[in-house]
Amino acid sequence: MLRALLVIVLLTPPVWSKSRPKPASLALLEKQLADKDVKKRTQALMQLVNHPSRAKIRLLIRATTDSSHRVRALAVLGLGISGDPRALGALHTALDDKDDSVATTALNSLARFSSPKSVPVLAKLLRSVGTRPKRISEYLTRMTLMLLGRIGTPETKPLLVRYLRKDSPFRQAAARSLARIGDKRAIPHLLAIFVQAKAEHPEIALDLAHLGATQAGQAIAERMKRVLDSKKLGRTQIRALGQYMRALATLRNARALPLIEQTLRLDNRTLRVVGIYSLADLSDPRAIRLVRPFLRSGDAMLRTAAASTLGTLGSRADAAALIRLLRDTDLTVRGTALVALGDLGSATLYPTIVPFLKSDQSILRFCAAYAAIRLGHADLGYALLDKGTRSTDNVKRAQSLSIASKLKNRRTIAMLIRALTDRENSIRALALRLLQRISGTRLGPNPSGWNRWWSANRSRYPG
Repeated sequence: MLRALLVIVLLTPPVWSKSRPKPASLALLEKQLADKDVKKRTQALMQLVNHPSRAKIRLLIRATTDSSHRVRALAVLGLGISGDPRALGALHTALDDKDDSVATTALNSLARFSSPKSVPVLAKLLRSVGTRPKRISEYLTRMTLMLLGRIGTPETKPLLVRYLRKDSPFRQAAARSLARIGDKRAIPHLLAIFVQAKAEHPEIALDLAHLGATQAGQAIAERMKRVLDSKKLGRTQIRALGQYMRALATLRNARALPLIEQTLRLDNRTLRVVGIYSLADLSDPRAIRLVRPFLRSGDAMLRTAAASTLGTLGSRADAAALIRLLRDTDLTVRGTALVALGDLGSATLYPTIVPFLKSDQSILRFCAAYAAIRLGHADLGYALLDKGTRSTDNVKRAQSLSIASKLKNRRTIAMLIRALTDRENSIRALALRLLQRISGTRLGPNPSGWNRWWSANRSRYPG
């Protein structure tokens, strides 16, 4: 019953959308939440969760003390969806709820905040979680360790290290969380788990790559070769091959190029796209010959990947082919070609991108702005990108942030950290993903954590 309610809430369009009537007043919903009938309270709460008013937080917090565990769980879910910092206290209290579904929902909601304020409460949860049924206890422990990794403050590390014992069933969760923080103490544990496991664990390979564990390259290459030799291409194998390619490329492993070349021969679009992008991470000029044929592919995704990678590899010999892609029928291909021309860094290409600075398509304007910056016209390019990040249009903010992140410099990282406080959940989530990609860390969405990271790592990035 509870799971069904959660699914309904998550899939139901907001009540203030054009196709639905205006939301009920908070006063009416407050009255309905006091009804003796649990069904009526639940229905009122479902409306409240999707209500646009920030004043709803008071009612959601009150509902976390309802006599019905279904109502309490739904209220806790609503607090998590709201992203409102005022919800933290109620969520911390809900972790001690006697009902397991409420406690687990509270922990999942706290993951949306990843607030350092939660660390003492999570430490307490790890000490007391054994009082619940074994299955719930194990779930809460793993989720808590993962959340501590997302928070990523110095106080979380001792809590995680405690679970690195070889006989601990939570060793993998603790090690991956330490890897998320960038703590190299996770390397020997992750490598041991990866080598000893019979099943594929490509996500651990990526963790090792992000930690710069070059000693893991041989083991990852052997795993990838084993999957290729099996000649199976199910969902599990495709996922594993994709992540192994990314890991080997990140580590600049000597076996990466031939293994990626072998994968590109497979008739699978997903693997070809991932393989082409992985060649960009490998930064090996020999990769150009593997990528070039895909510029003429009939698949727009492959043309996009090829254009992006050739730009990253700095293949000026392909400038004419990239210019031809500016007339491509696919908008994404045209935008990627603009970015790639900027990456080539030849000032003679600037006149080619100028017309796109005034394009009717916002994504093309932002891509042209990126190219302008790379081709020596920084003031003009940054002005366009900064204007986009401050737009009232969610799509334009998302587009400009995505393009700006490709520059990976102090100015654009500051834009992304600022976007962590955006009013729109999707923009905050996008900014977080982009920051994680740039930094190679897995810090959570809390801006204070990123500000601390930025203070410590600012000098690593160009101005």
